[in-house]
Amino acid sequence: MVTKLSRALSCPGRVLLIVLLFYGSGEASPLHKPPQIVKELNKQTILKFGNFNRFVLECRGDADPPPTYQWFKNKEPLSPDSPDRKGITLMSDDDHSQLDFSSPSPHHEGYYYCEATNTLGKARSTVSHVSPSFPPPPQGSVAPAFIKAPKTELKSIGSRVELSCEAEGTPTPSISWTKNGEPLPEAGGSTLIIPRLSKADVANYACNASNIAGYQYKNV
Repeated sequence: MVTKLSRALSCPGRVLLIVLLFYGSGEASPLHKPPQIVKELNKQTILKFGNFNRFVLECRGDADPPPTYQWFKNKEPLSPDSPDRKGITLMSDDDHSQLDFSSPSPHHEGYYYCEATNTLGKARSTVSHVSPSFPPPPQGSVAPAFIKAPKTELKSIGSRVELSCEAEGTPTPSISWTKNGEPLPEAGGSTLIIPRLSKADVANYACNASNIAGYQYKNV
């Protein structure tokens, strides 16, 4: 069960990913762990057209068992037969996955991210906005930044887990939590509490802070 603290969170534009491991159950060894994204995407990638402006989006995960990777564009899976794959070469192995834009074109504009998945969980990368240009943030706004960074928690079954995330920005960012990349609608605020860790709680957790000026996302 996951519960939340009722106090409000002031954590503008920041995300945390927490990996929880369990021991001695007979179903997973101390080395087994859900994926963590260890190489994030740039939030903005300039799109210039033509063969001389090729670029790569790379996603690198750390997990045991090794993860599989899936790329998304505008929240839709980037499948081999997708028209959006024209001019893009996908290369993946146990350690990483990358999109090679060998001939950047206007149809490549969009929002890209990857997910790394194994039997224990799923990690989602930051989102990279691929575009020829980017509008400036609204006047007077400040993108979120961490003032208290989240930490990786290595806990045994039955332990109490408390995850904290604090950030600043203008306007005050909104905070949301996810588990294995999926929203936790019952969770909110700067602290997430798991009173007694169970096997079902072993996962990747993330805290996302965002406002009109941007967001921050970080795996730990």
